[in-house]
Amino acid sequence: MASLSDAKLRFLIQQRQAARRAKNYAGDDSIRDTLKAQGITLIDQPGGTTRWHRGQQD
Repeated sequence: MASLSDAKLRFLIQQRQAARRAKNYAGDDSIRDTLKAQGITLIDQPGGTTRWHRGQQD
């Protein structure tokens, strides 16, 4: 799989946040799963922000 650019990643995170606000949890999960398959881990923070990192981290 091709690596996502940071800009594309930020766009997908924004789309996921919009899905969450709309209570579209299936859409939220779909985006998270897509990113996970690309090796991206999302970490939701208080206040509605999301941190992310590439690769596996324990």
